Amino acid sequence: MSLELRSLSEIRTNPYEKPEPLIDGLLNRGELVIVTGQWDSFKSRFTAEFARAIVTGEKFLGHFPVQSSAPVFIIQKEINPAFYDERMIGLMRGTPDDTKFYVSYEDFRFNNGYGIELGNIIKFHGIRLIIFDPLTYFWPDERSFDENSSGDVSNAISPILKLRATGCSFIFVHHDPKPSINGGGIARGSSVLVNAPDARILLHRQGDEDSVTVRCRTRNIKPPPKFKADLVGDRLIYSGEDKQKQEILFWLSEKKSQRWIADKLGISQAQVSRVK
Repeated sequence: MSLELRSLSEIRTNPYEKPEPLIDGLLNRGELVIVTGQWDSFKSRFTAEFARAIVTGEKFLGHFPVQSSAPVFIIQKEINPAFYDERMIGLMRGTPDDTKFYVSYEDFRFNNGYGIELGNIIKFHGIRLIIFDPLTYFWPDERSFDENSSGDVSNAISPILKLRATGCSFIFVHHDPKPSINGGGIARGSSVLVNAPDARILLHRQGDEDSVTVRCRTRNIKPPPKFKADLVGDRLIYSGEDKQKQEILFWLSEKKSQRWIADKLGISQAQVSRVK
């Protein structure tokens, strides 16, 4: 194997093409993202919204445009399958049965050769996003593996970093080690988990609020400003300055009648009709 040396002239005349965006301002094709936060900070719901947006082509959180729809795959290893199925039925309400949305509860781990298995799944199903939820349960089952070891973690996720070349993107859902004062979201384990991903999304939920604050750190694209997402029904939706307007727009997108929305939010139908 020999190194390729590209001259400045070659770089100027034949630069590499930038990856196509999946979700504007948040995720490109062939990127690794880590989503971190405390226990019960809507991490699983938030990443499932990524899956829904990409598989349907609808705006992520009802706000961030999706460039094209594509198959997605979630491997969920923490939430009871019956309850997760129920959540997915609610999340995917209104989508056809043949939607290319896949979920597995298998005990899949980052053991030797797992990259080949994932590569085959990506190729066969045309997968464009795989979510590992939560990351802790995917580590190799070798006793010697140490989540705090840079070498161990690098070796474990190396096949995923290589699979980015397929155009498939990956999301790690990971827990914070302890409560942070300002919702900084310090991911547990080796610093590789912070440095290797192309983007890092930090979630902070205050108490039992049905709202989560989202902060994004991105390497390849300009990140959006800090924003909030609110739990409305089975969905998380982007919350702007006018929360009520966002809720009305959401329910309108769900084909609810103005009367239904007015009763739901405790407002008049005239208020609903004024929202565009």
